[in-house]
Amino acid sequence: MTDVIPKAAGLFVYCEKTKRVLAVSRRNNSTQFGCIGGKVDPGENELQAALREGKEETGVDFSTFKIENNPFVEICEGSTDYLTTTYQIIIKDEESVTNITPEKGLTVSWVDLDQTCIHGPFF
Repeated sequence: MTDVIPKAAGLFVYCEKTKRVLAVSRRNNSTQFGCIGGKVDPGENELQAALREGKEETGVDFSTFKIENNPFVEICEGSTDYLTTTYQIIIKDEESVTNITPEKGLTVSWVDLDQTCIHGPFF
């Protein structure tokens, strides 16, 4: 029997002007930030999951933004390993992302990349 690795998906939202990323705090640590994202639900593909998670966590409808054609795929190891697909959205300025309404218990903020737990070959 082959073990199936659960899937996760996320969004890497990068601002060219400020060189910062739109990041979401961890639920158990409001000072640690990472990509927007979460598990892929049954019946959805990775992009649908990333967009749903973006809406749930930030209140922003990212389906209206240009999504780059080169998602980053990796196995994220932890208490449960996930095959994670991260999609990139590159914007000109932070003001183009409006109506940010964080999900209860989360903080959404523009942060410097080195202040996050985000990694990957995004540039």
